[in-house]
Amino acid sequence: MNDLVDLKNNVLDGLSIAPQSVSGTVNGTAVDCRQAGAEIVVHLAIGAVASGATGTVTIESSKNDNTDDAYAAADAYAQINGSSEATSEYAITGSDANTLVVMKCIMRDEKYIRVTAVTTDAVLLSAVVIGPPRVIGTIQ
Repeated sequence: MNDLVDLKNNVLDGLSIAPQSVSGTVNGTAVDCRQAGAEIVVHLAIGAVASGATGTVTIESSKNDNTDDAYAAADAYAQINGSSEATSEYAITGSDANTLVVMKCIMRDEKYIRVTAVTTDAVLLSAVVIGPPRVIGTIQ
């Protein structure tokens, strides 16, 4: 029996926020999660945090990446509502320097996911969206 999973070809991943120093607001790049299941995980890598800096990182979704398409008019990004089992928002403080934070959201119903960061001063960070393969049903 082979218990190995071909992660490279069976797990969706996409870079939403490229590694950078954020001071203010950064709206990450959209990741098309059509082929992923309903649960999404975001790996938030936090580097140096300027003295006194704080911030908030959120996971947002949109039906069509905020553009008009054949299915619907432009759909603005909105934060995915969290639950007791999910964390779609994370508050950054100075003690988060050089850490990896795992955020997750469950039961998303839109196909595009992005990560948004708002900080009061320089924070080095990056965000990667990861999703297991879709088993049944479709995300529209």
